[in-house]
Amino acid sequence: MAFGWIDEQADVRRRAGLVRTLRPRPADSPLLDLASNDYLGLARHPE
Repeated sequence: MAFGWIDEQADVRRRAGLVRTLRPRPADSPLLDLASNDYLGLARHPE
């Protein structure tokens, strides 16, 4: 496989907890998301 290393690297990232999953808000949510790019991972912060 020419690109088998991609799968290996994906497994490494997954095991390290570096894979994000999208969690869209419900359509009837009262919140307005003006900053959907969560490149710092702050959306998961408890505050």
